Amino acid sequence: MSEGRATALVDLPGEWFGLPEGSRAVLEMAETELAAADWLSSLEVGRAVRVSLPEDAPWGPALREYPGDLSIRALTGPPAALPTAVLARGECASAEIPPGQSALERLRACGEAGVPARLADLDLWPGPDLAAALDFYITCPTLESPVEPWHSLAQAVSGGWPCDLWHAEEAVVGRNIYISVQGLATLSARFDRRERWFGAGGEGLEGWRGSALWRELEGYRRALFRTRAECAFCAAFPWCGGFWVAPGLEDHERCEVWRGLMAHLAKMAREAGASATSSTNPMGTPCGRGTS
Repeated sequence: MSEGRATALVDLPGEWFGLPEGSRAVLEMAETELAAADWLSSLEVGRAVRVSLPEDAPWGPALREYPGDLSIRALTGPPAALPTAVLARGECASAEIPPGQSALERLRACGEAGVPARLADLDLWPGPDLAAALDFYITCPTLESPVEPWHSLAQAVSGGWPCDLWHAEEAVVGRNIYISVQGLATLSARFDRRERWFGAGGEGLEGWRGSALWRELEGYRRALFRTRAECAFCAAFPWCGGFWVAPGLEDHERCEVWRGLMAHLAKMAREAGASATSSTNPMGTPCGRGTS
């Protein structure tokens, strides 16, 4: 999972930049910046490569000149209002759809409007709803906009893009950092929900690298093969990478659900061949959002 790159994507609370409550801002930062003791004091929303806003968020002063990608997150509004809110933000906007009673309605509304969509908080989606979302992506005859993570994973299965769930969910150790509202650093929102942290945000890159969680994640895939874990022999491993049984986040029930979904997606993508998905991704960079 470690990419060894000189930059990282840092996902930060939007409130720290004067954005509406519930917003997030993703900044691309050099490792040298993250290693500085005062790195938190030099943040500017103008550097963000992506901002995530609640669907009812006002277009405030901090965003009037913002040139990057926008992601609009569904909350409590009517399902049909989500694609309207996204389209009102411009060509670089997409929709995040968290689990909930109307999640599938929102997904269909985005598909009908041609709005790129992403299933947010994937670990919280019920298995039947995940299956229904995948079925919509595969079978909707008029769908022209991507639905993530299915779009990137389908291209990976077809050989179009190298991708697995860690990349699609922006949870690559050494590449992605998530800072909670409480100021704690971890890999992603999923790790934050399970209270698995690298340490305080102010510790910076060197402090995080010394944490037990960082070391576990860096050696995770090698450990799966060294210990001959079940994951290492699973047909879904190339596109999952042990995502659902990560250290401290083991969810074997969801793992079983995912194996079935990936088997179905792989079968359909291979049958369709190169025409199963487009060679470009209207959402931007396949397999995770923002700059690669």
